[in-house]
Amino acid sequence: MLAFLAKRKILATSSATAVPLPDVKDAPEDLSTNSLVQAVEAIEKAHKSLPNPGTFENLLGEVKSVLMPSTFEGFRFDFQRNLGPRFAVNHALLLGCPQIPGGVYQFGATTVVGDGPEPTLLRGQVSHDGSVDARWHMKLSESFKMRAQAQLKQEAHASQAMVDIDFNGADCTANLKVGNGILIGVNYLQSVTKEWAFGGEGYYYGKHRKTITSYVAKYTDPSGKWTGITSYGAQGTWQLHYLRKVSDRVRLATELVYNQPSGEAASSFGVEVDLRQTRFVSSIDHTFKLATALECKVLPQLQLLLSAEGTPAADDLKFGYGFQFMM
Repeated sequence: MLAFLAKRKILATSSATAVPLPDVKDAPEDLSTNSLVQAVEAIEKAHKSLPNPGTFENLLGEVKSVLMPSTFEGFRFDFQRNLGPRFAVNHALLLGCPQIPGGVYQFGATTVVGDGPEPTLLRGQVSHDGSVDARWHMKLSESFKMRAQAQLKQEAHASQAMVDIDFNGADCTANLKVGNGILIGVNYLQSVTKEWAFGGEGYYYGKHRKTITSYVAKYTDPSGKWTGITSYGAQGTWQLHYLRKVSDRVRLATELVYNQPSGEAASSFGVEVDLRQTRFVSSIDHTFKLATALECKVLPQLQLLLSAEGTPAADDLKFGYGFQFMM
């Protein structure tokens, strides 16, 4: 009898101290589900940290500024006058160029409408021969911009007009072009990692019923000292570009172009030296053609321009002299 009562006491005590089973809805998630959620969160975090790759059109802007100095022939004079915080006029004169007998004179006006870092820009320019160039830049939203450009000439079928819609995302950029003559173009550039960006562009010429496409890849060194760009065009042309920042004042650039169908190749090398008051740019290509431009700030409002281009071995040299005056 005593043994039976002791057994009942033990069973009662065990029932009172038993831990209740957890509810199904409070049960922990499967380990595979947790891993999937963490992977998605890591991808989203890495996606948000990707840099903006810049626009497709300006992808080679820094490289070309070193490889293609702003050379000219003859005498050049540019004058810009600010008539207020929102309006300015400019005069441009070019004389002594054999390709343009009689010289060129252009008058332009620029006005800014609206406030903010990117206000609406209106610009017009007319030449002595009656040619008119008009531009309209407008910000549509935080991500979209509109650019319209028209060139009106007296020659038949020589006038052109084009409208661009630019999209600027956190890690990508895109552009849509529509021009007269049934010209439609699109391009897209996407950052894949902090170093790599890939993109492409395509044009459709309705007048000739022809489509042209190209693809590009850009690599930026994590230190920011150099950039490499490669592109492939529809005509079977490979292009390799390299830009090196030697110091805060010196930059080097190289270009290699190879046409696969013809087997022809071309190359060029350029250097840029910026000394605050003076900017020197010089380049040489595979034919030993030299191009050099020197911009020297003589006064805060006056800048001296010197230019030289040609092939010394062939005794073919062109020189240019000019001034830029702003007030």
